[in-house]
Amino acid sequence: MTGDAATHTLSQRLGAFASGLGAGDLPDAVADKVKALLLHALMVGLSSHAESDVSLAERVALGGAAPLASGGARMLASGGRAPRRDAAFVNSVLMHARGQDDSYRMLTHPGCAIVPAALAEAEGRGTDGASLLAALAAAYEVHCRLARDLVPPRRTTASAPRRSSASSAPPSRRRGCGGSRRSRRRTRSRSR
Repeated sequence: MTGDAATHTLSQRLGAFASGLGAGDLPDAVADKVKALLLHALMVGLSSHAESDVSLAERVALGGAAPLASGGARMLASGGRAPRRDAAFVNSVLMHARGQDDSYRMLTHPGCAIVPAALAEAEGRGTDGASLLAALAAAYEVHCRLARDLVPPRRTTASAPRRSSASSAPPSRRRGCGGSRRSRRRTRSRSR
């Protein structure tokens, strides 16, 4: 992308970043994290292979037709092939079926969308593993930046109100009239 970055839209800047990121640009810690995210998505998918939603997604994707003999991309649960977009859809359902997705700041679950799409495109284009990792890193970066900047934060509190140590004390103690030591011991022994 040429020209002043201020004259380009956010989409253009993010697109330039994502398309310009190569495997050699990833620090070791980032490459390791992306590998861990990929393995997590694949392992969750493996554990979900027998879920009914996955076989339903495959039937919907194929529309009653037989899997492709070649081309497209692999649907991980069955091993059948489908057009890339359909394989990505089926694999997305597979990786989300158990609700064990990765999470970014409790706002989004990027892996169940990013990993299947990247795998389908990498397989369809014959991309090597290093380029796949760079694509995954770029996709996670763009997704998480957009989520951070555009999705309003949500409080992550427990459904039950939290009690401070003062409020968990018996009512008589909270009011400063705990009675004698003997009556407190009796009350404690009865509640056990």
